[in-house]
Amino acid sequence: MKSKGKQHIVSSGDDFHTRVSYQSLHKATNGFSTTNLIGVGSFEITIAVKVFNLQHRGASKSFMTECEVLKNIRHRNLVRILTVCSGVDYQGNDFKALVYEFVVNGSLRLKFHQRLNVAINIASALDYIHNLCETPIVHCDLKPDNGETTSSIGIKGTVGYAPPEYGMGNEISIEGDMYSFGILLLEMFTGRRPIDESFSDGVNLQNFVNTALLGQGSTIPKVVDPILLNEILYGRIPEKALISILEIGVACSFDSPQERLNSSEVLTRLNRQLALLMICSKPKREAKGM
Repeated sequence: MKSKGKQHIVSSGDDFHTRVSYQSLHKATNGFSTTNLIGVGSFEITIAVKVFNLQHRGASKSFMTECEVLKNIRHRNLVRILTVCSGVDYQGNDFKALVYEFVVNGSLRLKFHQRLNVAINIASALDYIHNLCETPIVHCDLKPDNGETTSSIGIKGTVGYAPPEYGMGNEISIEGDMYSFGILLLEMFTGRRPIDESFSDGVNLQNFVNTALLGQGSTIPKVVDPILLNEILYGRIPEKALISILEIGVACSFDSPQERLNSSEVLTRLNRQLALLMICSKPKREAKGM
C-alpha cells in the first residue's frame, strides 16, 4: 500500500536502528491482514514484517535476542533488517515487530547450476553465522519457505526440517542447522519435500536418497527432480556431480549430530562441484588446422 503522506519515524536513541511506530506498520500492512503482511509505507520499498506473538512464552526475550544478533551481522546472503517496532497497539497491548527488506519469491524451476549457486549462497551464509561471527549464531529454522508448518507440540524448528534430537528436547545447535540444510539440499535436487506423501513405513527423504546412492546406476534418475533429468540424461550435467551433491545432503542429515558435515566443509565441497561444472561446460577448442 502506498502511504498518502510521510509516516512519523520515532528515533530509538541508542538502538541499532530507528524504530517505526505501530500505526505506520498497521497502515502499511492493511491492518496486519493475514493475506497481506507485505506493504509499502513511507519506506518507499516493499517490506516484510515479522510480528511477534507476545502471548507465547519467551516471545519478548526472543525479540530482544534477535535485535541483538541482527545488529552485529552483515552478509550479502542474509536478508537485511530495516527497522524495528516496539510499542503498544490500539488496544494498549504490547507490540513488537521486525521489518525486513522483502525479497521477491523466485521460481523453483531452476537449472542445475542455478540450484547449485543457491545452495552455495545458503551454505556461505551458514558458514558466516556459524564460524565467522564473534559469537556463533544458530539459525534454528532453516527451510525453503515461511509456511506455518512448525510443530504444535513445542518442537523447535519446522516438521521435516528439524533434526531428530530437537524432538527429544535437545537444545538448538549448529549441528541442527546442518541437518536442516542437508534436507533442504536434498529437496532442491530431488524435488521432493521431507514430508512427501509418497514416503511411508519409516522411509524419509534422507534414507530414500541414500538407498539410491548405494544402488547408483539406474537408481539415481529415480530420485532426481524430473525438471533436471534431461540435463543429466543428455550429458549437459555429469551424473557424478549430482551424486556428489546428494552425498553432501545425506552427510549433513545423519541422525547423529556428531557425524554431520559442518558448514565450512559443505561450502568447500559445493564450490568444488561448481568449479568442476564450469570446466565441463567450457566448449572444447577446435583442433589445430580446422
